[in-house]
Amino acid sequence: MNSESNANSCCGNSDYDNADCAGVSCAGVSYSTCAKHENYRDLTLIDEDLSGDIDSAVRNEVIDFRKRCAQYDIDNRVFKLRDDVERECDLVYLPGGNPMHTYDVCWPKSAKKGEKLPVIVEMHGGSFTFGSKEVNRCYASELASGGLVVVSLNYRLMPSVNLAEQISDVTAALKHFSSKIDNFPADPNKIFLAGDSAGATLALYAGLIENNDEMARDFVIDPAGIRVRGFVLVSGFFDMSSFFPADPINDSCKHDLLKIMNICEKYFFEPASRKAVPRWSSLAALAENNHFPPLFIATCSDDFLRADSIRLAAAAIGQGADVELVDEYALPGHPLGHGFALTNPFEPQSLSTIDRIVSFVKRTGSR
Repeated sequence: MNSESNANSCCGNSDYDNADCAGVSCAGVSYSTCAKHENYRDLTLIDEDLSGDIDSAVRNEVIDFRKRCAQYDIDNRVFKLRDDVERECDLVYLPGGNPMHTYDVCWPKSAKKGEKLPVIVEMHGGSFTFGSKEVNRCYASELASGGLVVVSLNYRLMPSVNLAEQISDVTAALKHFSSKIDNFPADPNKIFLAGDSAGATLALYAGLIENNDEMARDFVIDPAGIRVRGFVLVSGFFDMSSFFPADPINDSCKHDLLKIMNICEKYFFEPASRKAVPRWSSLAALAENNHFPPLFIATCSDDFLRADSIRLAAAAIGQGADVELVDEYALPGHPLGHGFALTNPFEPQSLSTIDRIVSFVKRTGSR
């Protein structure tokens, strides 16, 4: 993956960014399927999962939040998929026909017969309330081009489910993929869990539950039975302790993530989560009761959750874990923002971070 040539050719080119440009080559890198999206529902559920059991005021806030997030992505993201990557899409990991119980797998076309590559299983962000695997498919494509198998998950969204149920979805997907792993050039002994924002939270909790019977019992989750070799966490939300005891976060919250969680709090931490999360909500508790595998943690100077990433890195380093922390600096007039490596994977800092993720996974997996 040549980050310099990609960065120089694919950033800030308005003619390219706004075109339906299937088959376009940028500095020798061929991309396809990069038309702009126009429909909210291409990227997220809007109201399909919001039953009559949800308070009408909460329902309206969630619909508004999802539309605003989708509109931002439609207006600002460039969707370009590399032509040197194979894809298998919409694999079903639980019966019942729920589109949120599906995942995609992508891997490099250059993979040789019988070759087994490291695996990243990644979860999209969106304040636990918004999004789908479609939002991160360009990021997944870039990672796969670097020599990884990338599994991108859908999971059910708040407020139709709680935190424990979202983690349970992740675990179910891990079980299903593990049972099908021989269909792909994937190494079952080199599985990394990844995510951005809320997805990073789900990745961390699901991964720790794999090796912590007490956490599994508290969340009422049957682990997938995989060995998690490490984590790749971008702009994560790692300290939920401010929600316990149930002192509401007021309307002056500094970002929509906390605002929407405050609005949906009574759904998100019920029923099983209300029992489990207080015990495991702080970084101090996670660090005290778990041994972290290697972590790659990425944030930036204008990430509103930057402190969470730095605190997680410090907690893991304190127990002797292998940690690679990327803390990019946003230059004046050139913001990076929350989840920068995924919201625009073609920015120079994003491409550099993606290269470092690939190197981290390959290096750690080879040990």
